[in-house]
Order: sequence, then structure tokens, then C-alpha cells
Amino acid sequence: EWIIHEDPMQLQPVDTNLVQRFLLAAFYFETHKLGDWRSCNRQSEENPDETCLLLTLIGIFPMEFEGVPATRWLSSKHECLWAGINCDELNNTRTINLH
Repeated sequence: EWIIHEDPMQLQPVDTNLVQRFLLAAFYFETHKLGDWRSCNRQSEENPDETCLLLTLIGIFPMEFEGVPATRWLSSKHECLWAGINCDELNNTRTINLH
């Protein structure tokens, strides 16, 4: 329902990235059933900006993270700009890297 009622992009059935955006949104919601991610969750009243710092693992012992500027998931930006999404030159998602 998010992609129809809440998505700020309001894509149409003919838009080439509709299926990709739908699948990434479904991934986001499915992985949030137990709680929020460590960083770059969707916008909220507490985090109204579309930008965020994606916490990237840089050390295991002790566990250390580095904040890398990124765009929040489910933002109005193209889904290839969402934190941890890597797309090719045609804007097709190739990998998701959230660790």
C-alpha cells in the first residue's frame, strides 16, 4: 500500500522503475518487522531530513562504525540513491550493502 498511497514519487504503471521501487520498499518493510535498522530508516517526525549517515562497519574487534552520507530509504529520491543500494548505469539495482 505504501507505493500507492504514501510514496512521494507517485509512480505510474508505465514508469520503468515501478517494480524495482516496489520490491525495495517490500524488502524494507519486511526487514523492519522486528525493529528499525541501525541507520537510514525512512523519514519520521524525529528524523525529517531525507539525508542520513549510513553506519558502515569498519572494525569488528571492537565493533566500530563510520557514518557515510546517504539518502534515507523510502525517500522521494530515486531508489538507486537510497542508502546501501548500488545500481548500474541503467539504474537497475545490482547489490544491497547494509552492513
